[in-house]
Amino acid sequence: MNVQKTLAAALFGAGIFAAGLAQATTDLGTLGSAPTGGSNGYGASTPFADEYKFSIGTLSTVSAWVGEVNFLGLDLLPGWTVDLMDSTHTSLVGGPYAPPGTSASGSWTLGSGDYYVEIAGTTGASGGGYSYSLSAVPVPEPGELALMLSGMGLMGYMVRRRKNGAA
Repeated sequence: MNVQKTLAAALFGAGIFAAGLAQATTDLGTLGSAPTGGSNGYGASTPFADEYKFSIGTLSTVSAWVGEVNFLGLDLLPGWTVDLMDSTHTSLVGGPYAPPGTSASGSWTLGSGDYYVEIAGTTGASGGGYSYSLSAVPVPEPGELALMLSGMGLMGYMVRRRKNGAA
């Protein structure tokens, strides 16, 4: 019975790393403030180039995080890169970025439209994988900012008036 469980666990583990062999563009839809993410894994010494397409509807601050799945301190994705591209696949960050460690993150203010994040590299001799997370928070419009500042000014005026009246 234990042999069957061990064999089933080994086949499941191998399936996790074999599941990502189809390299295609994944459409994440329209990003919101709640993080959207996932993960991908590959077998030994496998080249990969995964694209994640997303849209934003208004001027937004887009935050991204990508992290290498690290198992027992092994470098499972040596030389991997991350790139942020517009709808014509032109890099917005000066070309693919090779993180110096096991993760990369950043934030960019982007206008409405379609964008891509590409994660590429070759796995190590033991296979490898990564996880990612993206979110987009709309940038406040100038009118909303002015309204908020005027409200704060009125609150300050009321506090000062009460303070002077109590003296």
